[in-house]
Amino acid sequence: MNPEPQTGSNKNHIVLYLVLILAVVLVGYFLLMVGIDGTPRSSDRVEVAHADLSSDSAVRIPLGFPSNIPLEEQNIKESYSVNYLDEGVTQFTVAYNSDFSREEILKIYSDFFLASGYTSGDGDRDESKGTIRGWRSGNKLSIAVSPYGEGSYVAINYIRRQESVQ
Repeated sequence: MNPEPQTGSNKNHIVLYLVLILAVVLVGYFLLMVGIDGTPRSSDRVEVAHADLSSDSAVRIPLGFPSNIPLEEQNIKESYSVNYLDEGVTQFTVAYNSDFSREEILKIYSDFFLASGYTSGDGDRDESKGTIRGWRSGNKLSIAVSPYGEGSYVAINYIRRQESVQ
């Protein structure tokens, strides 16, 4: 028995089936990534809030940022929070310029960590890189200090877990 040779009609059917299979795969991928109701999956559900850095703003730090963390509020250059809704985590970032040297800034934050009950492990303080980090109640505080002109640029990153109490 010889198989029948494929005709133009059979080739068209194969192409049509391949297009339909590709369409089903693409629709399935879209539904998997976005969901049937159109809301993004958990990894995409974030809220970003920028603090008002205008000169007449009374509050230049993000809402919820711990008020006891030392900073030079008048010199803030960046200030925002990112709330990862499904993970229950909020990241606060505040950065400012300072006239203090990197060593002076690291001393200020080392003293603050100690007085406020932050714990640090080996490698959590690196003066050569200008970094210090610590944990308290499941929350993480990281400080990075870089030389900037005659002073320093200070970046504060605070990660708060929603089940944690400050």
